[in-house]
Amino acid sequence: MQRAPERLSTNREKVDAFLLRHLDETDANPPNGKLTVIVQLSYPCCREELANWRDKLKGMGGRYRRSLPLINGFSASLPFDALAQLVASPEVARISSDREVSHFHT
Repeated sequence: MQRAPERLSTNREKVDAFLLRHLDETDANPPNGKLTVIVQLSYPCCREELANWRDKLKGMGGRYRRSLPLINGFSASLPFDALAQLVASPEVARISSDREVSHFHT
């Protein structure tokens, strides 16, 4: 059974509440060991920077999915165990779960 990466304890403020709950529930691991996340960078990014992130993610066993220029970020899928490495990066401001959003009917 996988557990939330240990190094996450020092940078938990970078990770959204939904993703933290998911990581803290040791029985609720992603079926294939991968997470799909939205990464917001701590600085404005350009095409060259995004190309660097493609390489970094590939080195972590992940995959760059798409650019999200309105938030200075991107979407990516990565192995569960690589999340701590991503969170530890000073270039990363915020990590959120990339999941379907639905509206609430009253």
